[in-house]
Amino acid sequence: MSLHTSPHNEARLTEEAQRQGVSVDALIERLMNERAAPSLASGLTGAVILAVLQASPYRDVDLMPERYPLPMRDVAL
Repeated sequence: MSLHTSPHNEARLTEEAQRQGVSVDALIERLMNERAAPSLASGLTGAVILAVLQASPYRDVDLMPERYPLPMRDVAL
């Protein structure tokens, strides 16, 4: 899984993981498991991950994917 975030938010997440003495991956996984409903604990869904991210104190993390135009070729018909 990859999260697109600003360098500032990444630094805050890294700092919190170091403060707790865990890896960033372990911190994210723990936060997702804490927020997951008991029936979803064994299989997290995209909705659960979004709910965890939206409930986080890092509200300025952009959850929208980057949009860019697809490359086009000129075709003569």
